[in-house]
Amino acid sequence: MREFVILTGFLIKEQLAKPASWAALSVLWGILAFIFGLVLEQTQQSQMSSVFWWTALISMFLAPILSMDLFKKQNRSAFFTLLRTFGISTHWLSLAFFLQKLCLFLMIDFTLLLMAVWLLYYGEPDPYILVSASIGLLGLQACYLGICMFLASLMDSAYAVLMGATSLLLGLWLLYYAPQILGTSSQTLGQIFQEASPYQHFVQFLNGAPRLSDVTFFAFLPALCLYLAGIVSKR
Repeated sequence: MREFVILTGFLIKEQLAKPASWAALSVLWGILAFIFGLVLEQTQQSQMSSVFWWTALISMFLAPILSMDLFKKQNRSAFFTLLRTFGISTHWLSLAFFLQKLCLFLMIDFTLLLMAVWLLYYGEPDPYILVSASIGLLGLQACYLGICMFLASLMDSAYAVLMGATSLLLGLWLLYYAPQILGTSSQTLGQIFQEASPYQHFVQFLNGAPRLSDVTFFAFLPALCLYLAGIVSKR
């Protein structure tokens, strides 16, 4: 466990030491701030549901970019060097990389925290919905990142990971609309497909009404993807 903590800290520091990371974060912070100001101007309401929605959409395209070159051929030697150096399993190493990338999502979400504090000071938003939406957003980002890391462990080409993960995440997003697409004739099947969409469970958090199944989904799916990525990366 001590080796895992040291490795995770090293990877996070390495990520934050890159100027490109801060440049990307600055652009994303600016985009979210613009959306926040635009929503307030147009609606004149103390709510952030639109900002959370846009952040979820951006996260869907950002997760494949962060994972695309994680397990490509030229990085596998470094991967196994870390295994030998720290003497940990591939599962722990996959978790360390996962936390490294999740740290970037947390820094993006920090902007939403500042917006929420501003709303609480100047307006009257529902604090419970803000907390619920924040937890749901982080769970959604963890799911996206876990799925992308699993696909990255299966493929050697970074561009194949980028295209495959983006297509899969878009498909999972579209599953949310399965009941409307299939219509009343296949309502049960549509609801089953909808429950398989991470976005469906995020919406429950966004509305301030999370269910036990939503919490379980956000805990189980990333854990499963990381476990499978750990197995595949041994090859």
